[in-house]
Amino acid sequence: MKRTVCRYTFEARVPVEEAEATLQLSFFGAEGLYGAARVRNESGYVVDEPTRTFVVDASTEVGETVVRLFTGYATKEFGAGAFRVERIVDEGKDSSEAPVHGGASGNGRLPPEGPVPAGVAR
Repeated sequence: MKRTVCRYTFEARVPVEEAEATLQLSFFGAEGLYGAARVRNESGYVVDEPTRTFVVDASTEVGETVVRLFTGYATKEFGAGAFRVERIVDEGKDSSEAPVHGGASGNGRLPPEGPVPAGVAR
């Protein structure tokens, strides 16, 4: 199976903390639809503050819902021109592997030397 992630890159005018709070709201919305346990097990994200980049695992139905909510919320809150979204598909990864990060329960922050999903440049 394939691994799909969406990479969001925000302009400097958007505070990273506010964008991450909006992403958390997207996870809460997904919890309303799928339940907290399923969201935690089937979705995740990482944030790279220096590059203002968020990578959200969209390999599952839950993850796809999170990226749809996040795109909609971020567009309403910051404007369509405030960020760029890229969908990256890696055919070599099995989507049953652990998500990029453990869902909304963690902060999703990448350490400076932390792992980056295939196809995602720092």
